[in-house]
Amino acid sequence: MFPEGKQLGGAPANFAYMTRLLRRRHSSPPRRSDALDALPAPLERLGVRAKHVQLDPAHPTGTVKSRGRSRRTAHLLKSPSPSPVDFFEWTPEWRSLAERADAVCFGSLAQRCPQSRATIRQFLSAVRPGATRVFDVNLRQSFYNAKTLSESASSPTS
Repeated sequence: MFPEGKQLGGAPANFAYMTRLLRRRHSSPPRRSDALDALPAPLERLGVRAKHVQLDPAHPTGTVKSRGRSRRTAHLLKSPSPSPVDFFEWTPEWRSLAERADAVCFGSLAQRCPQSRATIRQFLSAVRPGATRVFDVNLRQSFYNAKTLSESASSPTS
């Protein structure tokens, strides 16, 4: 949230956009609340397919609010708990996406709740062996634990 309005961001959207710049097939499978119901349009304008975005009508999406007037100033993260990232659903569409993925970026923050942690593990298990896996370690507040970090960093699926 900048003084001029909402701007798209977050690790899943950023990763999808960067892979787009590298001219790879790209899709962004985050989960967002209806508050960001316009999310697919900016992604599509950037060349990122947004058909795998899961919408969550019950939980607010995390936001970052700028403390200053420019994008170079400090930011304050508001990550509600629970939030849409805590409720990823393992679907046939996500299985198909995982089986076609050349690269996947997954984070520790999205694994703070059992449902999303299980979905991420299923996604990683469905990714073909030669695909690149990037583990985004996020040591924010109390939203991580040693077991999840260790399993994500050292398991055969990472």
